[in-house]
Amino acid sequence: MLIAIDPGRNAGWAAIDGNTLHLVGCGLVRDDGRSDTDRGLALARGIREALVARSLPVDGLAIVVERMAAYGASDPNDLIGVTLSSGIAAGNLATDRVEAVPARAWKGNVPKGITQRRTAALLTDAERDLVGHELAGEPKGLHHNVWDAIGIALYAIRRGR
Repeated sequence: MLIAIDPGRNAGWAAIDGNTLHLVGCGLVRDDGRSDTDRGLALARGIREALVARSLPVDGLAIVVERMAAYGASDPNDLIGVTLSSGIAAGNLATDRVEAVPARAWKGNVPKGITQRRTAALLTDAERDLVGHELAGEPKGLHHNVWDAIGIALYAIRRGR
């Protein structure tokens, strides 16, 4: 099982079955105001609980996480906490391997709307239905986190490359 994580205060995740290479789960772990270290543990726990709730394996996990980078006017110090929490989450989930993928590698410098449409186009109808079900009830303004995690996952399995 491959788990992709789009780190952030509200982190998206996506699960890909290692045999079929299909998307089998995705979701959002929302920030509840914790410290960066506690957020990392909460992210790992949230993903693990979501996998169990979907009867998906929690052993033999390979983790792919977006590697943070400062571009333009962004403050690199803002990324330290996100990097710390995503590293803690990946370290607490992985039982197989961990890989960090720069955003520029998997999506380039493309606006979120275009990235989301491109990612959706790479999914099967059943996978798109799964995403719609998983995102139902989540604020639309946070959906991009899950779509980014799906994009990272598809990049990792080389779908669309």
